[in-house]
Amino acid sequence: MNIKLFASAAVSALMIAGSATAASLSFSGDTDTAILPGGPTGFSAGDLGATGLSVGDTITTVGKDIGVGGLSVDADNVTFEVTYLGSEAGHLNEAVELAMGDTLFINKGPDAASIGDTATFKGGLAGFVAFLFRDLTDGGEFVQNGETGASATGLRIGFSEISSDGKSVVALFADGLGDGDFDDLAIRISIVPLPAGGLLLLTALGGIGVMRRKKS
Repeated sequence: MNIKLFASAAVSALMIAGSATAASLSFSGDTDTAILPGGPTGFSAGDLGATGLSVGDTITTVGKDIGVGGLSVDADNVTFEVTYLGSEAGHLNEAVELAMGDTLFINKGPDAASIGDTATFKGGLAGFVAFLFRDLTDGGEFVQNGETGASATGLRIGFSEISSDGKSVVALFADGLGDGDFDDLAIRISIVPLPAGGLLLLTALGGIGVMRRKKS
């Protein structure tokens, strides 16, 4: 095998890995803001303590009557880890990733998620992160990140502040009914880092060393 060619391929792999690990989240398009409400029908901080949010916090919101906007990622083929953080809802709701159309979590029934459960999915091109929240009790109405969708007026997605490293955010579902409490299903969406560049470099250099010994 050509050692120079192998080394060039290793460097290219490192450059690709470096650009992927630099992926970050942001908000784009049409968004609004809301304050997590208190009171008997407000945000249930007790049930959703894992979100780290509390009554009075400001969140970024998207929904049908706001426009096309939401959570975006600035790189292609990013793998996301999603963590279930809780739910306080009378309705049966689910979070769905759209790459494969798979349900990530559901909040009620025998298959209901437990706080801390995780799932992963891989995004496609850079742009809006492909997921939605759906109210299965109310005829399957949904609100999709980055789209106006077919959601009923009142359905919303709310987002916490994005983490300081740009890699993680909490997404909240408000399933309508006029309460606007954003506690009907909560998940954390995080970018999964690729293996460290240093580890890849050591692997590549080790392979070159082995080939040199075989050649000598």
